[in-house]
Amino acid sequence: MHTHYTTLLEQSRDETLQVQLTHQAWQASLSRVSECVRLALKERTDDALPYRRKIAALKEENRVLRAKVGWDPPSDSEDDDEGDTDR
Repeated sequence: MHTHYTTLLEQSRDETLQVQLTHQAWQASLSRVSECVRLALKERTDDALPYRRKIAALKEENRVLRAKVGWDPPSDSEDDDEGDTDR
């Protein structure tokens, strides 16, 4: 009887160890995926940065020129309609 319970205990320990190893492997995989997603998002954001700066500079120039000729500043709807197709 003692041998039987010892065998069951060993099996249970082996199963628990296997489950823990599987869990660690999943966590490592998810960590790698998460890091890759962060890197891809950062690269996409960095790629768009020069365009965003150029757009911001053009909007500022437009605002200054409109102010010089006495026109009303551009409305928000004019700013949002152009260039935000990547969202």
